[in-house]
Amino acid sequence: MKATINKLLEYSTREYDIFFHLPRRLRLKGAGAVFFFYLSIVCLSHLALRPFLNGRAEADSFLLQLYAGFLVVAVVSILPILFPPFRRYRWVVMYLSFFWGLLLALFYAVSINQVLMDQPVGVTVKVVWATGFLAIVLGLTLYASVLKAVVAEKSLMEAEIQVARRIQIQLVPELEQDDELCQIYGKSLPAREVGGDFFDVVRLSETRMAVAIGDVSGHNIAAGLLMAILKGAFRTELQYTTNLEHLARSLNRTILENSDKQMFVSFMCGIFDFGENSLTMVNAGHLPLLQYRAQKGEAVQWNPAGMAFGLSKSAKYQLQKTFYKTDDVFLFITDGLEESANPAGEEYGLERIQQFMVAAKGQGGPQDLYQGLMADIREFTGPHPARDDLTFLGLKVKNG
Repeated sequence: MKATINKLLEYSTREYDIFFHLPRRLRLKGAGAVFFFYLSIVCLSHLALRPFLNGRAEADSFLLQLYAGFLVVAVVSILPILFPPFRRYRWVVMYLSFFWGLLLALFYAVSINQVLMDQPVGVTVKVVWATGFLAIVLGLTLYASVLKAVVAEKSLMEAEIQVARRIQIQLVPELEQDDELCQIYGKSLPAREVGGDFFDVVRLSETRMAVAIGDVSGHNIAAGLLMAILKGAFRTELQYTTNLEHLARSLNRTILENSDKQMFVSFMCGIFDFGENSLTMVNAGHLPLLQYRAQKGEAVQWNPAGMAFGLSKSAKYQLQKTFYKTDDVFLFITDGLEESANPAGEEYGLERIQQFMVAAKGQGGPQDLYQGLMADIREFTGPHPARDDLTFLGLKVKNG
């Protein structure tokens, strides 16, 4: 019973929240709708309870107390709509409204048998009926106007989100590259219309290439905008320096200057030097880079120390270097893949990803690895939708 009540209250709160982000003009209409709804309830309550209380000495006092209670609930309901500081107490509004409704239902149940339908209807009763009916009409009219404006605004917002999604797809397109040095495949699947993940591959010279992946906190348009800023800054910085430590510090400053304190970015970048078969990398709070060593048949993690961008001006970043051989596979991912969970709440985890890489034995290209890994994750999680953006960037060395 308690769980059912809580679900009803939670649903009512979500419906009530529709007013909070509207312009003041629409919030005034919403407050008016709430007021007229309560006025109609007062009129109907009077009609239901007055015959039951007729002739009792305490009738007038009781009805005045009842109407005063309705007035209090109406005021408490309207305050959060008009004044933002009161919105933190909207649960109180829901509880008051819910239990006041239960109390009224009890009185209705008791009084319904006392109301004689063939009693003469006086002028006062007619006025109360008319007032109640008019209040319902006015309340519904105001509420309908608010809903109409909300639907129009939501339609416009959805259209803008679709434009943002198309722009993001252009910024982070599916990547498939195959040359004499390596095979690369990358793909990002946002959990919502606009995500905060990105990856990029930049050719620095005939034998050197920069590869990066990042994850902006959040899954909204703000995250998508910050992702676009980061990708642009990454490409700009590479024109001036390939020192990854300097690059990471500069990107951290860029994020600090262009985001609020509630947002941060994890980032991993590596520079492949196919002339000496090496990879130099820097990590800013991102998941470890995974490397499958074909000759040894093992998968290892690389995780140089570094703080995510946007958290501290004094963040420091360490470099790490490794070497590779032919058919080695490198895998850059975001935490959406690692944290994919089954119905029991168990996460897929990095260890399973490493085991899958070992089982694949480097056969096929990075796209084959992606398709097989995603199929295994879907089998693990079942039909549940992804909780986070899913981003994959794989590179297989051809001439190491």
